[in-house]
Amino acid sequence: MARTATANEDLLEYALKEGIDIALLQEPYARYHKLAGFEVAPLRIILTPGVRQMGGYNVLHGAAIVIFNPALTVISRNDLTCDNFAVASVSLGDGESINLISTYFKYNIPINTMISKLQEILQRNNKK
Repeated sequence: MARTATANEDLLEYALKEGIDIALLQEPYARYHKLAGFEVAPLRIILTPGVRQMGGYNVLHGAAIVIFNPALTVISRNDLTCDNFAVASVSLGDGESINLISTYFKYNIPINTMISKLQEILQRNNKK
């Protein structure tokens, strides 16, 4: 899907129709630090901080996690979320949880740099 408001609207329609609980997005379309078309309750969104495009006003966000199911207990891991990495913990009940990481491996950043950052996030998560 291209980075457009229409792509976001199509994803929202599909997710609601098919009963999707969570979506991991890369290069989502955002305006004013919000995912365009996803401003409806009870959606919850974890969005990477974003980087301003050179010579422009547009802010590009590398990744996002969208929680469609309001019954899920989800914690945004702001301590681990950073450029191109959105991180959340989802409760499975009985005190257990899983961690979700939505990552955008940016074309102009060496893959070893991205993998190192991912490993750092995983290590920091395991210490908690």
